[in-house]
Amino acid sequence: MTTRGPFVPQGLATKQTVRAHSLVAWWIACRPKTLSAAAVPVAVGSAVAHKLGGFVWQPALAALAGALLLQIGSNFANDVFDFEKGADTQERLGPLRAVQAGLVSPRAMRRGIWVVFGLALLVG
Repeated sequence: MTTRGPFVPQGLATKQTVRAHSLVAWWIACRPKTLSAAAVPVAVGSAVAHKLGGFVWQPALAALAGALLLQIGSNFANDVFDFEKGADTQERLGPLRAVQAGLVSPRAMRRGIWVVFGLALLVG
């Protein structure tokens, strides 16, 4: 099966359908299915603030951006450290892992961790 465009759905992502170091490879490393774990607490807090009459858009958006960046940074760290410890091997079941699949080098992933956590710090 061939796919067109820059986005390859997670279920179709394989080493053969994704170019190494592409935006799609980095998107896979972000693990988009996990980002709700960061967004939901901010949404709940924003809803409570709205109900109490204290909701303000700018801090809510900053909190959402920071939470998403922290989740992505954690996903990047998990990807590279599991690979380096040997936990992510060819026999691993589950979604594609960017470093283990050779889509992102460990060195590039470490730089990605610094960039994403740095951006989270700036948002904070």
